[in-house]
Amino acid sequence: PRVFSEEWWELWNWFSAECGRKGLGAGLDDYTVGWVGNGFYPDELDSMSVFKGYRGELEIKTDVVRSGAQYVTELPEHLLAVVVWPGKIELTNRAVNGKITWTAPETGHSEYKIYTVSTKPGYVIHPAHGEKLTEVYFDRFESKMDAAGRKGMNYFFQDELSYPIHMLSWSDDFRQEFQKRKGYDIIPYLPALTDDIGNITAKIRLDYCEVLMDLSEERYYKPVYNWHADRGLIYGCDNLSRGKDPVAYIDYFRAMSWFTAPGNDAPSRGSSFLETKVSSSIAHLYKRPRTWLEAFHSMGWGSSGAWLTRQIDHHFMAGGNLVCMHGLYYSTHGGWWEWAPPDFHFRMPYWPHMKQWLKYTERMSYLLSQGTHVCDIALMYPTEAMQACFEATPDSAFNLANRLSNSGLDYDFMDFRSLREAELADGMMKIADEQYRIMILADMKAMHYSSLQKILDFYRSGGIVLATGDLPAASNRKGAQDPKVDKIVRELFGVSSGELRQGKQTGKQTNRKGGIGW
Repeated sequence: PRVFSEEWWELWNWFSAECGRKGLGAGLDDYTVGWVGNGFYPDELDSMSVFKGYRGELEIKTDVVRSGAQYVTELPEHLLAVVVWPGKIELTNRAVNGKITWTAPETGHSEYKIYTVSTKPGYVIHPAHGEKLTEVYFDRFESKMDAAGRKGMNYFFQDELSYPIHMLSWSDDFRQEFQKRKGYDIIPYLPALTDDIGNITAKIRLDYCEVLMDLSEERYYKPVYNWHADRGLIYGCDNLSRGKDPVAYIDYFRAMSWFTAPGNDAPSRGSSFLETKVSSSIAHLYKRPRTWLEAFHSMGWGSSGAWLTRQIDHHFMAGGNLVCMHGLYYSTHGGWWEWAPPDFHFRMPYWPHMKQWLKYTERMSYLLSQGTHVCDIALMYPTEAMQACFEATPDSAFNLANRLSNSGLDYDFMDFRSLREAELADGMMKIADEQYRIMILADMKAMHYSSLQKILDFYRSGGIVLATGDLPAASNRKGAQDPKVDKIVRELFGVSSGELRQGKQTGKQTNRKGGIGW
């Protein structure tokens, strides 16, 4: 029967109850039913009156005017601001009959950029988003299932989350919320979201991303997480980029921290080691009990027992402790049309041995779910640098992560919020159940000022701080060209970011005990 029809609920309730009687856990993967346009609850959510007329996205139009030239523009209907950079010249209040006319100064700069900022419909950070999602999706399992059916169901799985938050997301109350949390008006600085407006750019982008994530947590992730936590249910995930894009969902690390079993898919060829390392790091730092692996998509007919074992061991070594095989199609025809067809089941010649293999994965998952993870190294996940700097990439961090792993060294990725809340003692950095002796920054061109301060305190307490690539040159304190940032970096490494770049250009090299050589 069609998913969520009355016949389907009857079948699902029976199936889940039977699982409960047999000691099995049942759950639902929202793949395809969780996407707008497929006729399920996201479309119901999309049509709710509470979201109608809400302005949830920014649109920024850019025009260039040479000095001394006159500029005339017609204003869009949902205007937020018209701002000129350099100079932060606000033109919004000069509007007459829906137009702005402005003459660029003849001195100061050869050209000016005029940014017209308006809003578009959207409700990604509407205050009721998470509450309404819970109402149309999760709550229905409680209302449609009886006690026996609910006893068998112990998880939900979020697959490729369709939550379109991005660098231009907005809300009707974002300006007020930003002012309250950051102490200044974001409106004249919004052009920094799409363009470099000078030294302050990194500060604006870091502040904006932090407030945007704060609101998305409060209004979307937290209500959904609490629904599961209050009922003792596992909430697993495999979401877009699988950790390889730190700014997916604006801040992948923080977004995925709201799942009780953060996780990832695994490819049919190659390894998901790095993706699982990101997932397990989130689980360690946010005290989530499980790290999920959805194994293995797009296998087709080419799997073997040896390959499955090699890949599942990569998962366990990377900190995984929950395995969900990707799919079983009872119909051979089903394996033809499905776009990511796995097959490691009854059709395979190694099927008689799979019971023993599955016992192995069960045993390893249990063992690795006990006790506390221990490692010495924290590697900064490069979210901050990528949020702040247009040119930043995660390549240095991930290349270094692979080098550490290939050298037999264990580590956790770390996000700035965990670092901010860390406790320091005796040369150790303590976060959740973890303790680190070494902090590594890989090409962290920009960081939150609180991150730099905490790293400096860690260094002063006897911790080891290492860096590769560019050193921090900007923060959310003032942006770039900040003497206080340079002072911290110089104490840590004996050289500021600017001096490092100059040294590279001249070929000069410096080593500092306890710091960095380049």
